[in-house]
Amino acid sequence: MPSVFLQGDFLDARDARVSAFDAGLQHAVGVFETLLVAVDPPLNAELQDASSLPTDEASVVARCRPIALAAHTRRLLTSCIELGLTTNLRIAPLEEAILRTVAREHIATAPSAPDRRFYRVRCTITGGDLNLLHAQANPQQSPTVLIVAQPATTYPAAMFEQGVPIVLSQLRISPLDETASHKALNYWARLRELQRAHTRGASEALVLDVTNHLVGGCVSSIILVKDNTLLLPPARGELPPQHETPNEASPEPARTADALAAAGLGQAPQSRPTFASQALSNQGLPSCVLPGITRQFALDTADDELLDIALRPLTMRDVLTADETILCNSSWGFLPVIALEDTPLGPTPHKPGKVFRLLRTAWLARQHASA
Repeated sequence: MPSVFLQGDFLDARDARVSAFDAGLQHAVGVFETLLVAVDPPLNAELQDASSLPTDEASVVARCRPIALAAHTRRLLTSCIELGLTTNLRIAPLEEAILRTVAREHIATAPSAPDRRFYRVRCTITGGDLNLLHAQANPQQSPTVLIVAQPATTYPAAMFEQGVPIVLSQLRISPLDETASHKALNYWARLRELQRAHTRGASEALVLDVTNHLVGGCVSSIILVKDNTLLLPPARGELPPQHETPNEASPEPARTADALAAAGLGQAPQSRPTFASQALSNQGLPSCVLPGITRQFALDTADDELLDIALRPLTMRDVLTADETILCNSSWGFLPVIALEDTPLGPTPHKPGKVFRLLRTAWLARQHASA
């Protein structure tokens, strides 16, 4: 059973409860992150008796190897601030709670494992208890913090060796929806489209915005490859300032930076000029594309491999004429797409391309790095 951290306490999953008035339950007010954490075995574990291996929480935390933890917590805190959810969170306690939750799950499920184990962590922040009738006068609203850790999903090797089919969803995202480029809790529409895709034998569904430009998959980012160039729709924060439509409801950049610094994050890194200079706005509208963590890993890897990158609005024509179509997220890494509806994609159907293989090899190497 998954290990749970809720409002400062570590609980059995059966005992975890939130208020009936919680903003996440009542109005889907909240954001979340999903990430992987690896736990290494003790040194020389193969030479020791299983019963003698250290399984206390502190020793397991020391062996935790989170995948891009800082990037995930930064994105989570940035969303909390930009969406006006809370500025009360602090990064160090949050990251400590994540690792301790994983450690408890490891102790409960695989305390004597002689190999590296991977855990899926879901961190959810909601607007907290909205029962104002029982609140004190002028209360300081506290968010609800929920962390759940459980063994990571193991995906069939055939998905990566042969690729997967996808379909086109009916969902259209509005760039004027302030939550569109954040991992907000209101995921029902995306999950409904994913459910429809599964009933048709597909692994994902492509999502477009209201101008019929690509946003990504229901639960993934999209990367196209054409003539050894990576094509991606610009994500939130990647467009040059003159192309972004200001959102009056969002905090000013200086206020956001101040709040991030108070949370222990410091100044947010600037987008790479080489990327931003190629980014074109979509009719002057703000981007509704999530700045994906694995997506950023693809950009960094492409940069290291001297591959060209172009950030611009993408259409279905781009998908149909691409040499490769790749989906990515923090759970499966990179996934090759072989068909859209009944149309084969890429020059060689049922054979993942070389850029996919490069990205997946790099991603697996990072996953299995010792530090």
